Amino acid sequence: MPPKRTRTQRSGENSNTESTAQGSENPALTPAQIAELVATTVAQILAGQHAPQPPPNLDQQAEEIRRMREELEAQQAEEMRRMHEEFQEAARIGLKVEWRILMKI
Repeated sequence: MPPKRTRTQRSGENSNTESTAQGSENPALTPAQIAELVATTVAQILAGQHAPQPPPNLDQQAEEIRRMREELEAQQAEEMRRMHEEFQEAARIGLKVEWRILMKI
């Protein structure tokens, strides 16, 4: 005849787990102690996190992009104007040289 099972054995626990849980290494914790440990752990984790960065100011970024674009367009326009003046000067010099050559003929 099989030995009678105790209530502890029927619930899946055995004397080994029970003695370990109640041993000096792992004393049984009360629900209040568990709650306190959880709260302390969460507080430590949250304290270690950096403050969240505020979302970027999209209006400020758009304004900066617009200003940079205008600056670039102004630089390009100035470069085109300078190149046009250089081209006109080169054309005048070229016409003078060509005119002098033709006058010598």
